[in-house]
Amino acid sequence: MYTEPVGGSEVADGVVGNTGWVPLPGMRTMVKNFAWIAALIVGAAGSVRADVIDFQNLASSSTPLWFDGTLDSPLTITTASDVVTFKGGELLNDQAGQFGADQTVVYASENLPGLPPPYNYPGVYANPITVNFKTAVNGFSVQITNEINNTYQITDNLGHSSTLYIPLDTTATLTLADSGITWVNISSLPTSGAWEYAVDNISFNGSSRGVPEPSTTTLLLMSLGGIALVAARKRKVA
Repeated sequence: MYTEPVGGSEVADGVVGNTGWVPLPGMRTMVKNFAWIAALIVGAAGSVRADVIDFQNLASSSTPLWFDGTLDSPLTITTASDVVTFKGGELLNDQAGQFGADQTVVYASENLPGLPPPYNYPGVYANPITVNFKTAVNGFSVQITNEINNTYQITDNLGHSSTLYIPLDTTATLTLADSGITWVNISSLPTSGAWEYAVDNISFNGSSRGVPEPSTTTLLLMSLGGIALVAARKRKVA
């Protein structure tokens, strides 16, 4: 049973007595419930993890070490949060180090005018390499390894881009911070002429099914606080 402190008076859903302000029993329960709900929401909002595609699990004994004119396009990969499709390149097992800065499995494209196969397969590979997402994603980064001194650019469906000059046999990462990305083009500039590059370690934040955006979380917490306050005041009046 709740007992009001000696000499106490009721103030704002509690009482002020000789020991200070003490919340009413119903208010205690409401505060506890609100705290649990807030913790669950904030925890869910912080649980989104980035997907990373490194192509390693796609390699087999038949994956070539270098371009052989066989286009792996479209190449569709299912991740934890999305279905991603790559177009324009070939899957290579670069353990021999042709792309010396990235001796792993990569997705690559080339065009070396004037050279015969196996050094060039005119019209087979594309520039740009395209990446399509079944469901819009937030944020995108890609590791590019360059075999020709070129400038590289990534652009998305929202019209944003990131550009960087990458020296010969060097790996660099380009990033887009957009939300709502459905496709990305990865280009060697200019898009005509000679190019030879590989992409790897594609990273993105998949669609957050059931997880609110930070602004939504803030509004929801404010709403819950307002509801708790109104309910408490109604109880006091009653």
